Amino acid sequence: MKKLLISIIPLLIAVFSCGPVNIGNKEITLKKSNILKKLDVKGYYIEAYTLRPKGFGSNCEAHILITNNNSSENELYVEIQAVDKEKSIISVANFLIKNVNKNETIQKSSIFNEIKSCAKVENLNIFAG
Repeated sequence: MKKLLISIIPLLIAVFSCGPVNIGNKEITLKKSNILKKLDVKGYYIEAYTLRPKGFGSNCEAHILITNNNSSENELYVEIQAVDKEKSIISVANFLIKNVNKNETIQKSSIFNEIKSCAKVENLNIFAG
């Protein structure tokens, strides 16, 4: 009986000491990569943002949502410029929007070819006309 207790006690100590160990936590703040910009021009409301596409081998995508609020214009050219932290233009995405009815919203996307990661984008410039 004494031998049995001697062999069970180390086993119980080992079982109860193998629980989770707190090695400390460090909070990591991630940079928000999908920057959102808004613009009203010629009766159109434009939202532009970046998004990392799913899959491998892809760069950074420019996405736009365009709503025709009250424009009679049939065509709209939109240029989205990706700007880095040095305020340099690192890539450009172009869109040609045609035949959007009043109160209709459309979504388009294009790839920023010169950018390997959306994390390099600090700001977006929108030009439309």
